Amino acid sequence: MQSRMKICAAAALLASTAPVLAQNTAEPVTVTPPPPAKVETPPSTQVEVTPPGTAIETPPPVQREKKTFPWRPVAISSLVVGVVGIVVGAPLVAIDGNPTCSKPNPRMSCPDVYNTLGGGATMLTLGLAGVAASGVLFYLDHRARKHATQVSVSPTVGGAAMSVSGRF
Repeated sequence: MQSRMKICAAAALLASTAPVLAQNTAEPVTVTPPPPAKVETPPSTQVEVTPPGTAIETPPPVQREKKTFPWRPVAISSLVVGVVGIVVGAPLVAIDGNPTCSKPNPRMSCPDVYNTLGGGATMLTLGLAGVAASGVLFYLDHRARKHATQVSVSPTVGGAAMSVSGRF
């Protein structure tokens, strides 16, 4: 009985899918395989074994150029700012307290007087500080360049000669 029920169930299932199968079998079915997955292989590590007593050549050490602080451009900038400060501040200090008009006897008849001491003194102070700082920065630039001094001694007929040379 069970086998008969299985056959009937299978026949009913086949009958329900028959129209679908008939439609799909009219066209050829093509199945494309998926593209192969890319497999990255790690770089091979090779170990070379040298027999004992063989000299091994080692590459020379790579010397990186030491980056130094740009002292010279900063020193030049400081010098320019200092000179500008002096050029602007000195005249402002010089005209402080002078009258602003050109009437006869301006000290007595002009109601307004220049009051430029504060700004002039500030600019003059900044200018002098900039010039002084540029001197220090130029010294640091000179010291950072480490110009080698060469000393050589050579024998002569009557004694020895010594020479010292350097660059700056």
